Amino acid sequence: MNKLQFLDELEKRLSKLSDIERKKSLGYYAEMIDDRIEDGMSEEEAVEALGNIDEIVKTILLDTSFPTLVKAKIKRKPGSKIYHDLLIILGFPFWFPILVSLLLLALSVYILIWTCIITLWTTVASLILGGLFATVFSCYQFPSNLASGLFFFGSSVCCIGLGIFAFWGTKFLSKKLVQATVLFTYFIKSLLIKKKEGEINEKSY
Repeated sequence: MNKLQFLDELEKRLSKLSDIERKKSLGYYAEMIDDRIEDGMSEEEAVEALGNIDEIVKTILLDTSFPTLVKAKIKRKPGSKIYHDLLIILGFPFWFPILVSLLLLALSVYILIWTCIITLWTTVASLILGGLFATVFSCYQFPSNLASGLFFFGSSVCCIGLGIFAFWGTKFLSKKLVQATVLFTYFIKSLLIKKKEGEINEKSY
């Protein structure tokens, strides 16, 4: 497959996206092919180096915003306007509650993940700040009450140590949780780009 054939096939696969989104993707991959040709590859080798076109289409769609995907998903075929609108109106009592439920479920997952992240960092901050406060307080206790001063100083050291230890664990967990939100976003998007007749990534011939 040469450059022209590849871009023509890619344009067909992305036919339901907007002209702007489609041209942006075509321009990006055309430039990648040109760069490889400048490096000494033939057109066929440059196209082959890009990988499987199905995976390329999937990657493009996963990187596309939700509003664009939904708009492409419900894009009407010529002559189907009345039938399409009738289905939407009659099916409203059925599809609307399901859509709202799915949106609320997705939102709750995001809220849960980010609540965990905020809670973890709040805990780290509390340990370190609490330790610093106990250190300052112990300085006031030493002249009048040595035992109390030692207690608060020991507590401050423990809190600061736990805070520093928890910082690295929280940093690691936060990174994984953020990755989880990305994977969850891709999962939701993948539901919109499944290979079915009439789907976004449907081949057009």
